[in-house]
Amino acid sequence: MCNGESDRKRLHLLIDVARAYYDDGQSQAEISRRIGYSRPTVSRMLQEAKDLGLVTIKISHPLERLERLEEQICAMFQVEKTLVSQHSGPIGPPQLAAEFVASQTPRDGLIAVSNGSSISATVDALPQQHRSNSCVVQMLGSLGRSNPLEDSPEICRRMAAKLGGTYRILPAPLVLDSPATAKYLRKDGQVAAVLELAARADLALVGVGALVANVPGQIFQGWYPADIDRRIAQQGAVGHICAHHLDSAGNHIETPLCKRIIAMDVEKLRTIPQVVAVAWGNEKISALRAALKGGYVNTFVTDEATAIALVQSETGV
Repeated sequence: MCNGESDRKRLHLLIDVARAYYDDGQSQAEISRRIGYSRPTVSRMLQEAKDLGLVTIKISHPLERLERLEEQICAMFQVEKTLVSQHSGPIGPPQLAAEFVASQTPRDGLIAVSNGSSISATVDALPQQHRSNSCVVQMLGSLGRSNPLEDSPEICRRMAAKLGGTYRILPAPLVLDSPATAKYLRKDGQVAAVLELAARADLALVGVGALVANVPGQIFQGWYPADIDRRIAQQGAVGHICAHHLDSAGNHIETPLCKRIIAMDVEKLRTIPQVVAVAWGNEKISALRAALKGGYVNTFVTDEATAIALVQSETGV
């Protein structure tokens, strides 16, 4: 028998032993009985398989992978904290965000909330607490005709019930018919007081809205004619946060809507100690990059698929 054939049989035997041990979970004693070699010989064969590169051992865990993604996003966008859920969509990120918000809310904390499905799901995931001195405040006007469970007043009420505290409603719609009406309403004592209270929050819980095919996100649909859509797109808007549109660098854009909305000034987001953004989905990548680059967010909560897409969009890999 030539050496080549002998070597080939030896390699096949080493691969058989390695697969039985590492893939099938057989013990060295079981393998030794099956192939007719002693257990010490099987042990030496396993080491030989590693020395020849037939076996490579890689220690890996989903938590380690997620932590690397979190570190990458924090470094790329100068965000204080990123939390990435292994579970996608409305199950994972809201649960992760709820746990974080619960841990960060002071007993007498003031919490400002926006609207949308991600915020609604986060509030649903909050554990019941007993913080009677806490207060939840609405930071932008009501949508009125959308799903009430995802609208700011109802989110405000439900979050206060979860915390065991009180809440303050903003008695105004999100979008007014004219700049003059909006200006008048902003001067209303109750409206002005709630917006000022929101700006003094200890923590803000916000979503990030996307512009898909040059159409603003769900919260704006139906509030204005198509020509405003086009003007917003032409101005370079890629998304919005708290009803304020942002360009790709995260700069606030003065759109035709700015004078018609009732919402906390976007610049005041930067003065709130903890701004938690909860968002996911490929369609939101450009909007998320803008919100993170603009410095409006301290803590970003998303899922693994979105985090990977976000990193790839920034690195070009």
